[in-house]
Amino acid sequence: MSELKTKYEVRSHEVQEVMNKPPHFIVNWGNTLIVLIIAAALILMNRIQLQTKEQLLAAFVSRRSQHDSQLLVFSLNITPQHSLQRGNQASVTILGNNAVSAGSLAATIDSLWTAGNATLLSLKVAGSGEDLRLHNNRLLHPSEGMQVSIDVTTAKEKVFVSMFRKLIKR
Repeated sequence: MSELKTKYEVRSHEVQEVMNKPPHFIVNWGNTLIVLIIAAALILMNRIQLQTKEQLLAAFVSRRSQHDSQLLVFSLNITPQHSLQRGNQASVTILGNNAVSAGSLAATIDSLWTAGNATLLSLKVAGSGEDLRLHNNRLLHPSEGMQVSIDVTTAKEKVFVSMFRKLIKR
């Protein structure tokens, strides 16, 4: 039996001695370090907030000027899926020919109401005077019936809440 053992022992006695003693320090602390890195990643990931947005197609109805801003009123083609609250951020994209974006402007929701069969949305746009400027610095002259796409931030939620909500819906 000892002949077989020596016949198949290719490594030296010193190498076998090192291989028979596991490096406990590295194994124990390595596993602990991996667990700590995963826990830190989960904690940091939970601090990230995702914005849920809803895209609404609408038509321009009217415009009113106030002392420091302008109110734009739009008629929505469909009723919103989420509750739109006053102060929610919105981005109004003006649709040109063939539904190509002609530019956009930032706004906040002022109010939402129903008049007859139409749902109307009032957005407050910063800027005084009669001029409305888009993000690309083009001057906008809104006309009644102009088609727009409105991206409204409906909520901000943490990553885990969003993930669990999607898992529960399935």
